[in-house]
Amino acid sequence: MRGGSIIYKSALITLTIMTIASNLGNHGCTVLPEDEDDDQSQTTVVGAGENFYVTLESNPTTGYKWEAEYDSVYLELLEEKFIKDNDDPELVGAPGHQRFKFKALNTGQTEIKMLYKRSWENEAIEEKIINVKIITR
Repeated sequence: MRGGSIIYKSALITLTIMTIASNLGNHGCTVLPEDEDDDQSQTTVVGAGENFYVTLESNPTTGYKWEAEYDSVYLELLEEKFIKDNDDPELVGAPGHQRFKFKALNTGQTEIKMLYKRSWENEAIEEKIINVKIITR
């Protein structure tokens, strides 16, 4: 935490393939269409009716986890899960990634606000805004 301030970063999905910054603040963020592999460097346009993932570095054993705020007119959250970076069962408290699977519902522009916080606290220690442009394919 940097003096209690919220870190604000953003990622933008555009009409062409774009590069996602490899490090956005303390927790990396990757946005991928559903049919892409885990190549963390590029994403494509999100078409209406298509699914895509938002993946963020996380360590829920600290009490912190990402929460998504979004407009349900444009997006539907289909799944949220934690993926450990290391499958070693003896490694307790290991960091990993939270993966959010969204479905783009309608054409237009919207955003997903990602908040890294403890469920019992009101303030997030980190915030990421992901601007989403949904087009007709």
